[in-house]
Formats: sequence, C-alpha cells, structure tokens
Amino acid sequence: QRTNPQIDSKQLYKGVADCLERVYREQGLMSFWRGNFSNVMRYFPGQALNFSLFDRLREKFLVKIPKSDFWHYFRMSLVVGGATGASS
Repeated sequence: QRTNPQIDSKQLYKGVADCLERVYREQGLMSFWRGNFSNVMRYFPGQALNFSLFDRLREKFLVKIPKSDFWHYFRMSLVVGGATGASS
C-alpha cells in the first residue's frame, strides 16, 4: 500500500481486521471465496479417495487385531494411514 503514492492515507488498511471488515462491507461475503471453486473441485476427489481407501484398508488389516494389543494396533494404524496418504 505504501509503495503507491496515489493511495490517500485515509484509504490505507490499518491492519488485518480492518482489511477483512472493509472487504466484507464493500464487496460482500462471496468476495472471500472468489476464485476458490477450482481448488475445491481439485481437492474433493482426492479426499473422497482417501476416505474410501482408508476404510477398506482398515477393514482388511485392523479387524483381526485386538485393540487390547495396543502397540501392534497402533503400528498397523500408522501403516494403513501411510498407505492411504501415499496412494492419493
């Protein structure tokens, strides 16, 4: 802001809160989401794959392990989560 001498000192933002308030007041709530649709559409299929694959791997590997055997269950949970993350 300060690099442009054409901006009047009354128009400068006084901080983050002032910036958010003025943008909301002048442009509305949707201005915060403008241009974010493509990011949401890119992110959604990967998360859907994560959730479905995690459930399937958990059914395959963790059902047979008793929860009383904490460390073995913990290790296999890490393996399942790592495999899910690596696949997506």
